[in-house]
Amino acid sequence: MIVNFDAAKSRYRSYIGEISVLSKLVSENQLELVDVEFKMPNHKSADYAFKTEKGMILTEIENMDLIVEKIETSENLDAIISYRTEKKLMEKFDQLPPDWPHSIYLIQVVWGEILKLHHLKECFSRRTTYPSMTLKLMVVAQLFDHKAEIPRYLFMTAEEFLAMKA
Repeated sequence: MIVNFDAAKSRYRSYIGEISVLSKLVSENQLELVDVEFKMPNHKSADYAFKTEKGMILTEIENMDLIVEKIETSENLDAIISYRTEKKLMEKFDQLPPDWPHSIYLIQVVWGEILKLHHLKECFSRRTTYPSMTLKLMVVAQLFDHKAEIPRYLFMTAEEFLAMKA
């Protein structure tokens, strides 16, 4: 799964992002995983379905490669994130019944040279579109352990990562 390549590109980041989100959600919350690729009545599927005390929560994961050289302003970054968020939500959750009983969340994992966007770090602490359905942007952060002299990888919010690198 990790080394899956198709004719266009490698998909390893998608799998790492999905596994990282699942690990974080299961280890830190009162969530019980009940299904993977949960089938919905609109003939699409959500990545994960969790059972909670308040009912079922569906979670969709989106991995986004950011080309940071093309992002100069907070407006640029907000526009990219907003566009991708709306596109993913419409693609997956459009045409669900109006009385749909389950909560839905989108978790986006951003990839790229995020440290180059440090001057836009305030953008990573807010969500401008769909704040009730989207969580903070996440990253797989590479940090260097100077004592052990090896890289370490942590899954955290982009906001936390940029705060560490102040």
